[in-house]
Amino acid sequence: MKKALFIGFCVLIVCCIGFFVIGLLTANRETAAPEANTPLPTAVVMPTARRELADTATPLPTAMPVEPTNTPLPTDTPAPVEPTDTPTLVAQPTDTPAPANTSAPPLALTVMSVTSPVSPNSDASVTIQTEPGAECRIAVFYRSGPSEAEGLGQKVAGPEGRCQWVWTVGPNTSAGTYSIELRVNLDGRQNRLDTQFTVQ
Repeated sequence: MKKALFIGFCVLIVCCIGFFVIGLLTANRETAAPEANTPLPTAVVMPTARRELADTATPLPTAMPVEPTNTPLPTDTPAPVEPTDTPTLVAQPTDTPAPANTSAPPLALTVMSVTSPVSPNSDASVTIQTEPGAECRIAVFYRSGPSEAEGLGQKVAGPEGRCQWVWTVGPNTSAGTYSIELRVNLDGRQNRLDTQFTVQ
């Protein structure tokens, strides 16, 4: 009997709890229903305000295309060179010798006489005519070479412009024809003349 009462009591408590839970759920449904059925407020579009904003909107500036320019690179400008004091070369006058008078006429020279033929170990002579004061030279050439006989030295023409040489032909001189060279000189003017003599 006690066991049955206990079971009934438990069933009663469970039923009470069930009704309590059902009541809570029902109350929550009724409270949430009007909230779910309540329409949400809609946004009211103001056309006038939009038009005014569109009219008053400032257009953004358009970017203009920029053309590239060729900028010349700076060049290295040479530094100015300061002038320096350059010594001036002054030509010193020099004593220039006077040029020889090559256009002067040759000195007069003429053979006046020659001893020819002449025998060995005898005297021979030559006489020339030139200008007074001229230096006169003679050279007699044998087969052995120039003669070194006395009387064949340098002479100076006298007032009449004459010079004469006299020498002795050597005793051993061979027979033949030999040349004589005559030269005169006066103040840069000169002349030369060749002649001959015969030994037999």
